Amino acid sequence: MGVEAGLRCVVGLGEELPFRDGAFDAVYAQGTMHHMETDLAFSECRRVLVSGGRFAAVEPWRGPLYNVGIRFFGKRDPKVQCVVLTARRVNPAVRVFDGARTIHHGAVTRYPLLALAKIGLSPSRRVLWTIGTFDDAVSSLIPRLRRTGSSVAILGTRKEQG
Repeated sequence: MGVEAGLRCVVGLGEELPFRDGAFDAVYAQGTMHHMETDLAFSECRRVLVSGGRFAAVEPWRGPLYNVGIRFFGKRDPKVQCVVLTARRVNPAVRVFDGARTIHHGAVTRYPLLALAKIGLSPSRRVLWTIGTFDDAVSSLIPRLRRTGSSVAILGTRKEQG
């Protein structure tokens, strides 16, 4: 894709990002925030954003079927310590990001798709997108069903001090 020359890999902790203040226009975390102390990690993500910088994360959520799903399908990686997100764990994002919101996904299809993956069947990204779009549409039609989704997108913009 032609990005090799500008690519620099850095290892660090989400709670102590090794970057200067205001270093980035955007921060994206996929499936990582639930491994962190969110009160520290959201603040660090804010710190490294420029004024008006945007934050996004896609994470697992402790929906009503979470424990059932784990019992039947197991964790993706049982050796990794994770604390799935809840409203309490996402609340720090509301304090540090303007317009922070949590959008639920996967109320109907997440666990059937995980079951397929467990037996080695992985639909294409296009098929997954279509299934997810259908799930969101159906879940949005039924009161409160959408909020039971076991995946979330967390979105926000850097708040200015003062």
